[in-house]
Amino acid sequence: MNIRQIAKIAGVSPATVSLVLNDREGVGEATRQRVWQVLQEYGYTPPRRNARKKRSGLVRFIAYRNAGELVERNGDFIARVMEGVENAAHQMGYDLLVRSATRERLPEEIEACNGGDTDGVILLGTEFAPDQISLLKTLQVPCVVVDNALEHTLFDAVVMDNAQGAYMAVDALRELGHTRIGYLQSSLGISNFNQRSRGYHQAMQALGLAEHPGDILTLRPTLEGAYADASALLATREGRLPGAFFADNDTIALGALRAFKAAGYRIPQDISIIGFDNIAACQVAEPPLSTVHIYKQRMGRFAVERLVQQIRRPTGEYTKLLVGAKLILRGSTAPAAVQRT
Repeated sequence: MNIRQIAKIAGVSPATVSLVLNDREGVGEATRQRVWQVLQEYGYTPPRRNARKKRSGLVRFIAYRNAGELVERNGDFIARVMEGVENAAHQMGYDLLVRSATRERLPEEIEACNGGDTDGVILLGTEFAPDQISLLKTLQVPCVVVDNALEHTLFDAVVMDNAQGAYMAVDALRELGHTRIGYLQSSLGISNFNQRSRGYHQAMQALGLAEHPGDILTLRPTLEGAYADASALLATREGRLPGAFFADNDTIALGALRAFKAAGYRIPQDISIIGFDNIAACQVAEPPLSTVHIYKQRMGRFAVERLVQQIRRPTGEYTKLLVGAKLILRGSTAPAAVQRT
């Protein structure tokens, strides 16, 4: 039994469970009691370090939220990254403290990290705003950013290979015989989506596929938002849709899939769709969603390993680590030859 499983049973986030375990503020009393009840009922014991090792120190995991749409609505991704962080931290002899920080609260969290009891920081940077980098530079302890490369900075980062993942998706659709491949693009511009956009356009050019501006549909990166935006676009659109789409993430893909079906399109007979992230909802969608799988736990583990290197043997150097992706084809994709039959 781990933090992610406890959080699911209690109906809270993994960050909330960590706050309760560490006896930290930010959790209501009713929620705190519910979490403790689940912990006691399932006999949860935090992973133990090797008894022969002395405590090495404290690592803080800061889950940063800016707009909040991606972090708050993608709990599966965060939980699995945190699971990798938690396991690796304890294996290497470090206590782990999980904190959440909005844009307004980040200065307070940075100050706390510089207070003397923190040996290093792992920052969930999915929504990290570029104009906050100057604040991040005031950290007096090593820091590794997860899920944002923070390009053109000297911060260590562990990120998924977004561009290659998008390239793989487009190439897979081409291998299925599709020559007109559209793009379900997020209306929210973050580092991950920008890199996936680059991968899509690079793949289209390298594979000799013509791009049509009208085949790029800009949708909000939430299930309800993507569905509403796609429905509105379909209601006013003239002409035939592409036979296939690559989406910036699974949530956008699932919202668009629902809108396409409501408009009378068959998936995958009329339209093939590939998403990105491999969230749990992909397998229960109708049809199951093809996607680019991300090794989330591995990202968390690599972040801890790099952070510990910086804590124990600081060199002043920085590393940007790309974690590879894997394509998973399910029922939302089909060869172009069987479409519109």
